[in-house]
Amino acid sequence: MSSLASKVLMEGQVRYDSATGGEREQLALVLASTYRVAASCANGFGQRDLALSALTSAKLLAKEADDPVVMALLESTLSWIHERVVRWSADGRPSADRMRLHVGPGGHHLMWE
Repeated sequence: MSSLASKVLMEGQVRYDSATGGEREQLALVLASTYRVAASCANGFGQRDLALSALTSAKLLAKEADDPVVMALLESTLSWIHERVVRWSADGRPSADRMRLHVGPGGHHLMWE
């Protein structure tokens, strides 16, 4: 999935940069949708920063295409990312039983799951 998305994003961005009119709007929607899928995948793998970066790119493209449906989908995806990262307990604080220590090549960090 990631190799297909990266191809669509690289080739699509080149075509988008040189396109005009209706073709540019159509490419903006394809790219925005692809960035949304990439954001969802990144979030699923715990890469919140990457997910938010992809959504930022998607929102810029959707705004240029002026498509309210895609904008709503992007807002929904953003809400899902925030909801997945932090689930709050009844008293308004993150639940400690959802905290996990992740250790990897980039170091270690605490995350809420």
